[in-house]
Amino acid sequence: MQRRRRKRGLGGLGFAVGVGIAILGFVASPYWMADRLGRPASAMRPNTGSGHVLPLLLQRAPFDWEGRPVYVLTNASSTVLQHLVIRSWEGDLLPLLYIARTAPAVPPTRPLAHPPYALSPGWSVWFVGQEQPWPRYVINWLTPAGVNEYQVVSARLVSPA
Repeated sequence: MQRRRRKRGLGGLGFAVGVGIAILGFVASPYWMADRLGRPASAMRPNTGSGHVLPLLLQRAPFDWEGRPVYVLTNASSTVLQHLVIRSWEGDLLPLLYIARTAPAVPPTRPLAHPPYALSPGWSVWFVGQEQPWPRYVINWLTPAGVNEYQVVSARLVSPA
């Protein structure tokens, strides 16, 4: 009489553990990969709401850039927005064209090229946006404590009638 040999593997449990480790590695990797890829650590920090709304004013600029609308974001707060990043509502990074207290004499021909950018109180940033009747943009910045804050700004640019 022959005895059947019984398999002594972990079966489904081993597969589940392997998948769990792979998922954990995928989720945790952006934080340690940020330094290896040369991106600033702030690019990989989780966002937190600012808790209070800053007076950030959004307006349409009187010119376009390569056929796309340009918007002006004015910092009416008393806070300097360090490491400023502007994203579309869909999450795309938007090019910043100009940062100053007053409007540019001539429309900028190319985006700013040397981040990080800071937006001082009373200053404005001109950026390339999207053609929408009610544009919404996500403004990210770092606090002095190194926390990545964000605020959503929007403006109704067309008459509702």
